[in-house]
Amino acid sequence: MKTSLPAARVSTLISALLCFATFSILTSGCSKLDEPAADLASTAVQWTSVNQLGVAGKSTIFSNIRVSKDGNVAMAGTTTANLDTFNPQASAAIGTQDGMVVQYAPNGAKAWARQVGVAGYSVDNTVTTVDASGNVFLVGTTDGNLATAAGGAATGTKDIFINKYDSAGTLAWSKQFGVAATTTVANAVAVDSSGNAYITGKTNANLETGAGASTGTFEGFTMKLAAATGAQTYVTQEGKTAGVTTVGHGIAVDPSGNVLVAGETNGDLDGGGLRGTNDGVVIKYDVSDATGKTKKWTKQEGVSGSTTSFESVDSDGNGHVVVSGSTTGNHVTGTGASTGLIDAVTTEFDNDATGTQL
Repeated sequence: MKTSLPAARVSTLISALLCFATFSILTSGCSKLDEPAADLASTAVQWTSVNQLGVAGKSTIFSNIRVSKDGNVAMAGTTTANLDTFNPQASAAIGTQDGMVVQYAPNGAKAWARQVGVAGYSVDNTVTTVDASGNVFLVGTTDGNLATAAGGAATGTKDIFINKYDSAGTLAWSKQFGVAATTTVANAVAVDSSGNAYITGKTNANLETGAGASTGTFEGFTMKLAAATGAQTYVTQEGKTAGVTTVGHGIAVDPSGNVLVAGETNGDLDGGGLRGTNDGVVIKYDVSDATGKTKKWTKQEGVSGSTTSFESVDSDGNGHVVVSGSTTGNHVTGTGASTGLIDAVTTEFDNDATGTQL
């Protein structure tokens, strides 16, 4: 590990940490880290007031935010109220807890709100992203069946879902994925330049075959969905070793279309070796492989006796990969404990054949 960095690299890494701390507010992951400030002027949001959304006796939480290139702001979250109107109602949510996405205009006025739920069931882990055409994606986890009007239980103990809305809030398509008697959880979503969607998270199902359990206790997964229909293009899983838990926490697409996934594992992925009790991991998948299984490289980072998790990932205009997360180890020296009980950590990898750490 390097103990010093050039000033330009320090600036890039600080930007990554700020992105992680503020839920990464631009389209596919964070804003491009090398993008000049002048180029961001077109996406600046001029809020005219503080916006607050809630109903007496109910809970409403925003957990994720994205800004489109035309300045519209999409926010995802959960609620126990009825928000699917311009004037929130005191009546209850559709289910025990619903997922929601709300879009605000550049001046802060609410443009539309959409709410998803099933009577007697809950939705959580909601995240959103926006593609280049202003379409809004809502992704989450549910124990209900959102795919049919009849409702009822999900296929698995918990399934993942994804809804695509156009810029006016009209539903384009809705998909739900799960396997009987298993749990699948979505943690992040990104889109590529063609509008295809990518989801990462964790599962104890075999999503690749659509039946049965995973080999690992939980395996990290990456799923690609077609822009036009939401049809599953591919799904791939990592951490296929008994007793191992692997989780995908963050996902992004680099300028060349390669898919980047950040997360954590307590196993050895691709021969890199488990360095700590739990290591941060980042994988770069090759865009040229239509099956999504070919990797350009896998990086596993940890410190003996410590836990590390990479929570967020992005790529700059040169294709460098930046990840951020948390650790109880000292990644600067490569040994010993963190300064605090838990420290923030970030690192960068080169756009070369092996992902050299910078």
